[in-house]
Formats: sequence, structure tokens, C-alpha cells
Amino acid sequence: MARYSVEWVERSGEASVGVVEAPSPEAALARVRSRGAFPVSWKEEMARRTEAPVRAGIVPMANRDRILFTRKLAVFLKAGFPLLQALDVLEEQVQRGRLRSRIAGIRQGIIGGESFAEALSRFPADFSRFYVAVVRAGEESGEIASVLEKLADDLATRADRRKRMITALFYPILILIVTVGIVTVVSLKFIPLVENFLRTLHVSLPPLTAGVLEANAWLRGKLPLIGAALVGGIVAVRLLLRFRDPRRVAHRFLLSVPLIGRIVRIGNFSWVFQSLSVLGYSGVPVLEAFRITAEISKNEVIRGDVDRCRMEIARGRSISDALGGGPLFERFAVSMVEVGEKTGEIDQMMERIAEYYEEELETLYARLQSLAPTILTLILAALVGTVIVALYLPILTIVDALAGNQNPF
Repeated sequence: MARYSVEWVERSGEASVGVVEAPSPEAALARVRSRGAFPVSWKEEMARRTEAPVRAGIVPMANRDRILFTRKLAVFLKAGFPLLQALDVLEEQVQRGRLRSRIAGIRQGIIGGESFAEALSRFPADFSRFYVAVVRAGEESGEIASVLEKLADDLATRADRRKRMITALFYPILILIVTVGIVTVVSLKFIPLVENFLRTLHVSLPPLTAGVLEANAWLRGKLPLIGAALVGGIVAVRLLLRFRDPRRVAHRFLLSVPLIGRIVRIGNFSWVFQSLSVLGYSGVPVLEAFRITAEISKNEVIRGDVDRCRMEIARGRSISDALGGGPLFERFAVSMVEVGEKTGEIDQMMERIAEYYEEELETLYARLQSLAPTILTLILAALVGTVIVALYLPILTIVDALAGNQNPF
């Protein structure tokens, strides 16, 4: 007897999850139906024999290795190689030790009687549930080569998006670091030097100069406290974000930030529709595709809305109605999905939606790259300019007084 974790919907519409012991998945689902409930999804409880390989895969392989493995394996399978022979050839060609060890582990699992997807699931740090689900669907449909090719393209697209995001954020972050560094040097070195000089002149300071000196003195006196508060705040936020409710609040706030919130929202939309497209193309059932997409979503607000859609679809609503039933997904995407449902091209339509959002994301990245450095440069110029004017104002006053034969002292 095996143990299966089954999620079902009661006649009342309430969702429930439980563990069912049965000789097969079909028997487990039949037991749920016999209670008058509608089973939504199931998964087999992991056996203890997988624990050692899971621990061995804690340090994940590089993303480029994952893409290389997926794409080359797809090429070999399309060329007519049996799976084990394709893995043998791939293991001989690979030079990186970590990837070779993963391929060897996958081969051992298949030789031991596991399916390809089961062998991959022994390395969860390297192959996500999304990856394993796509491969399992490809095995069941007999289109594993095409599915792996599609999966490799998806992985490459996600890696390229990550590079573009890093590139878009690099220059603004660099400007921010330079700004903080300059302000720190001016505050700790330049201002005290000029302040000591001004005090030797024994002159009354203009209000702007006095204000800058007082603010700088307060900042230097509170610097250890500010540093401790900053470190403590970062630690506290990281601890709080381990819990779902504070994380949801933080993610909701992030979505409301101008420009940054739009980038996060559009990036998640693209990711969601691309995931649903790949899973649907691979033959994963709709409810399971929504479940996997929700589980691996990084934004809690997006995760909650995708899961809401899954539950509404389980109750009999169409995908477009479920997407449009909440405030998150835009009308444009809902209309496109509705057209895809009517034409029978739902997977292709979701891929087009993802591509549309990718193009919008490029525009937002370009806007961020142009606006953020400009704003930070203006802030830096305003701060440094204010300090320079404040510190040199008394000196200019003295020079003017001496030029007029007045005694400023």
C-alpha cells in the first residue's frame, strides 16, 4: 500500500487535503470520489530511499549546466538515441564534475527501475518541481524530446531575463553606492576639517552653515546607533519574511511602489503565463499546471491569486473567468486567454501573452536605467552642493567684509 496526498473539493465547495492509503493513484482517487468529493490533484508521499540523494543535491548545479543538460539531451533523443544511451554519451562529453555526478545519479535511478522524472526528483536542488512535472508529462505523452527542447528554451529565456534585470539594476545600484560613499567621506572628513577652520575665525555663522554643521554633528554622534539599527532592521525583516503573512504584506507593498511595482508585476505575469504555457504544451493537466505555478511563485500576492484561479477552475469555471475573477490579472490577458479557449490554442495564446509582457518589461527596464541614475545624480548634486555652499558661505562673507575694509571678527 502506498500513501498519497490528495486535494479535493467537497460538494459545499470547500477545499480539503488529506492522506489516502491505496495500492495505486487511481484507487486513492476512487476512494475520494466515493465520499462524494471531487479530487483536484494528488502526489505520492516520498519514500525514505530518496532522502540520501536529496541531501547530496543540496548545492545546486549552475543554471548554464541545467540548460546544457536539457538541450543536449533533447538533441540526442531527437536523433533517435534511447534515454540511457543518450545519458551515457552526455556523461562522456561533459567536463564539469558536478553535472557529471548528477547525470551518473540519474542513470543509476533509471537502471534501478525509476522513470526519468523520478530519477530527476531525487535532486530537488537541481531540478525543480516545475522541471520534473514537465518531464513526467513528456514521458507520459511520448514526446519527451520535444518537451525537453521546449523546456531548454524556457530555461534560457528565464536566464536571459535574469541577466537583463541585473544589467538594469547594476548602474542605479552603482550610483547609489557612490552617492553613499561620497556623502560619508564628506560627512566624516571634509565637514569636520572646514568646521575646525571656521571655529578658529570666531565669526558668527550663517543659518545654513550652522544647520549643516549641527546636522553633521548629530549624524556622526548617532552613527554607531544608526548602523546597529540598520543591521538589526535587516535581520528583523529577514526573519519576518520567513512567515507567509508578513511576506505577503511586504510583497503587496512592493507591488504598489511606482515603476518598481510595475516591473515586479509585469515580470511575474510573464513568468506565470510562460510557466502555464510550457506545462500545458507538455501535457500537464490544467489544475496541476496552476498548482505547480502557484507553488513555485516567489511573490505571495501572485501565488495567492494563481491558487485562487486553480480552485475556481476546479469548481467548473473556465480559465479566463477564473483569471478575471480577481483584481490582479489585467483585462488584456483575460481576453487573450478567452480567445485561446475558444480557438483551442490556449497554450500558444499564453505564450503570446508572456511574450507581450516580456516586451513591456524591456521598456520598463530601459525606463529604470534612464530615470534611476538621473534621480540619484540630482540627489547627490543637491546634497554636495548644499554642503559646499554652506561651508564656503562664511569664508565668502569674510572676504567681502575685508574687501570693504570692515572688521568681520
